[in-house]
Amino acid sequence: MNESDSSRSFWRRTARATVWCLVIAATVFVPWRVYQWERAVQREQAAQHLIEAVRTGFRNDVDEAFARAERLDVADRVIPQLIETIRDSKWNPRPLHQTNAHHVLVRIGPNAIPPLIKVMGNDVYREGATAALMEFGVAAVPRLIGALDESPNAKVRSTAADMLRHLARRQIDVSSGVPALTRALENDGASEVRAAATGALGAMPVASKPALPVSINRLDDEDKFVRLVAANTIAAIDADQATIAIPPLIKLLNDSDELVRLNAASSLGEIGPNSAAAITALLNAFDDKESIVRSITVYALRSAQIRHEEIVPILINEFNNKRSARYRINIVVALGKFGPDAKDAVPLLIQALKDDDLRSFAVDALKQIDLAAAAEYAQ
Repeated sequence: MNESDSSRSFWRRTARATVWCLVIAATVFVPWRVYQWERAVQREQAAQHLIEAVRTGFRNDVDEAFARAERLDVADRVIPQLIETIRDSKWNPRPLHQTNAHHVLVRIGPNAIPPLIKVMGNDVYREGATAALMEFGVAAVPRLIGALDESPNAKVRSTAADMLRHLARRQIDVSSGVPALTRALENDGASEVRAAATGALGAMPVASKPALPVSINRLDDEDKFVRLVAANTIAAIDADQATIAIPPLIKLLNDSDELVRLNAASSLGEIGPNSAAAITALLNAFDDKESIVRSITVYALRSAQIRHEEIVPILINEFNNKRSARYRINIVVALGKFGPDAKDAVPLLIQALKDDDLRSFAVDALKQIDLAAAAEYAQ
């Protein structure tokens, strides 16, 4: 065989080998491509079926659709559509499609938490997102803490703090968030974040004791809502240690906002002020222009655990100072709250029965202190 014949034989063999390779490749590749195409179609159908089940189905339909989506590894793909489904609704109770969406988001797991936290800053999604995150429970805590520390959106930060408060109220351990909440309370420039952080700290009083000094400093915050929440949570964190808050709380009894004054009076009562300045401040609050503040002050003075031997004579003396009618009414009400321990006030109350403004209140007080006297004189 000459060189030319050898060359032609080589190329024929090469051509045959190439053809066989192409045949083999086609035999393997085409079915594989068909399989890939079919799987892509199945994945798309599974994702769509899951969304449809969430929007219109019952729980068993949703679970069946989720199981298929999970097998085909497309459950994570529908997170954006699920978040769109939980747009805030005016319905109460929560519509079925939102309940379904929450259920699926929780089943998807931690991958669903960051996008839910992100949309907390949007008024349209906040309610639905927070409701879904509540169902994650403790799994959401680290992400919420991260959002509180790092999110540039004040609404996200404030909602994250508020979420920690709600979780704490459900007896879920969120104590790992105390440092971040303390930093937010001390340094955050958004008042809504500081207020939410204060409320969250008050929801876990044992863990929040290290944050008490920062909470007390916020009693003079420039924002009334921060002052309000701080005044409400000081005693909740640690009533025994909160005695150092008595001077700023006394100051808040003259705040321009009635709810701040109310919470200040309530906290003073829970702390149990035993200083003359605190007692005098609470008595002065009996004359507050807002009835709700006056009423809370009565209960605060009674709950302050001041010995009746000390406070009843002061109340009697204050009544005889002939201040405003509303002030004297609250003196009478406060005396009644001391029950039989205020028996020394019975003559004063009998005298008060002659005053049309005081009569009904004096009758009630006498019933609490001395039923016999009430029956005899309240005819």
